[in-house]
Amino acid sequence: MAINNVDIYGDEWLELVFANRNKSYGAYELRKHYSATVLKALAVTFGFFGVVAFGAFLLLKPAPIAARPIGREVTTVLQPIVIARPEAAAPVHHSHHHTRNGHTYSPAPAVQANPQPQTSRVPAGTVNVLPSETGGSEANRISVIEDKTVYSPANADEKPLPVGGAQGWMNYLQKNLVYPEDARQKKISGRVELSFIVEKDGRISDITVEQPAGHGFDEEAVRVLQQSPAWQPGIKDGQPVRIRYHLPVSFRMMK
Repeated sequence: MAINNVDIYGDEWLELVFANRNKSYGAYELRKHYSATVLKALAVTFGFFGVVAFGAFLLLKPAPIAARPIGREVTTVLQPIVIARPEAAAPVHHSHHHTRNGHTYSPAPAVQANPQPQTSRVPAGTVNVLPSETGGSEANRISVIEDKTVYSPANADEKPLPVGGAQGWMNYLQKNLVYPEDARQKKISGRVELSFIVEKDGRISDITVEQPAGHGFDEEAVRVLQQSPAWQPGIKDGQPVRIRYHLPVSFRMMK
């Protein structure tokens, strides 16, 4: 037999090596079934990793999301609320007439020394007193302006704070955001840009999709923001104010 023509991976080479040797010892069987054993081991290994990857795909959750405030100020000016407050009625002076020698005399009106100006108590807040154009016969008009300006976080003395702080907000989003089924089936990722206002009482309002992503991403992000617990409101000059935040929400498929 010519050795140069022998396939070292075939049975012919194995028979040549174990010629005149004890084939029942074990080494012969191991070498004879070596290729089949390796193929089985590879099949089991790839099958195991395939099951793990498929399970991770089924349990896929959105990536962590963090609120990123953008220093843009949006101002909303509303018409003042006008409250009419009647003027105090002027005192009525009764004239006392005296008759002397057939003539009637009326005493001169009494003049009060150093009269004190009248003051009226008005509600606390920013007020503008508008004088009457027709004199004292018409009520004074007091304009009370409610501050409904929407500030950016950079202009607040104290920024709004979600329940549990930044980590609590991240945990809330991770727990409640659900990957849209349509996007999951199509293996689509997306990023939604939203903005919302933290009101003076901490409620979230005016949720706006600034940059939509489609495939159900926009609706899912808005749904979770609408269900958000109330925040601790922002403070400016010692008073709660309205603050607008911008929030990017990213949905990604894990590979």
